[in-house]
Amino acid sequence: ADFRVVKLEGSREPSPDVLEWMRTCHVEELTWADLGRDSLKNELDFLEKAICGLEHLRVLSIPGQGVNRIGTDGMERLSEAMRRRTAIQRIDLHWNELEDQGAELVAKAIHEGSPLQAVNLSRNKISDKGAELLAQAIQRSPNMKEIDLHWNDITDQGAIHLAEAIMKEESAMEHVNLRWNQVADAGAKLLAEAMKKAPIKMMNLTYNEIGNEGIEAIADALPEASKMQRIYLGGGASHLSGMAKLASAIKASESMEFVDMHMATEGDGPA
Repeated sequence: ADFRVVKLEGSREPSPDVLEWMRTCHVEELTWADLGRDSLKNELDFLEKAICGLEHLRVLSIPGQGVNRIGTDGMERLSEAMRRRTAIQRIDLHWNELEDQGAELVAKAIHEGSPLQAVNLSRNKISDKGAELLAQAIQRSPNMKEIDLHWNDITDQGAIHLAEAIMKEESAMEHVNLRWNQVADAGAKLLAEAMKKAPIKMMNLTYNEIGNEGIEAIADALPEASKMQRIYLGGGASHLSGMAKLASAIKASESMEFVDMHMATEGDGPA
């Protein structure tokens, strides 16, 4: 029988027999929790062989626990393995404290014509510099459909870099998650332009620093954002008068299915 999804957990390095079993089972999705707790080098040896040797591997997930156990050397090895292995379509490295250096190594793995469709680097302390490097990678990869950078340290500058990349004519971007960053009006305005030019279906800007100008720009963009289905603007911007204009635009939209404009409440926090 084929086992398409495999989850490894704990600090014990799998034996070579496990890798062979995964190969014969045509594993498509590999998740490894707690990577690097004890024997990072041996675990990276195994993971590198898995990335390069599993013909059917399409999804790689290495969730962290708020600690960068992978390290710079480990990320360099993963980046190089991903450059050699061209079939991976989705990668999830959330909550690994990778910072901008880790974002740069992920960006390097996204070569021209890469089949990578989705990247999750949420909760990694990525700043505008990391966002710029990822934006450059997005421009190289016309297959990219989803970017999740929620709960990072991205401001208008980083959002503008991302929006400019998404606006490229060949962009396939559908999902953009910048929840819990520090994006304000300037970033929101350019993201609104991106909504008109790219096939974006979901935009999450909840808990940023967007004011009336940014909200109104998004409202003005909606009539031309023909693919937009879900938009999240709750939290800090919920009280703004621009929300009335946005509500009217949403009501008139033929594609919109869901909107979140909830008010911030005590105890709200990144998730």
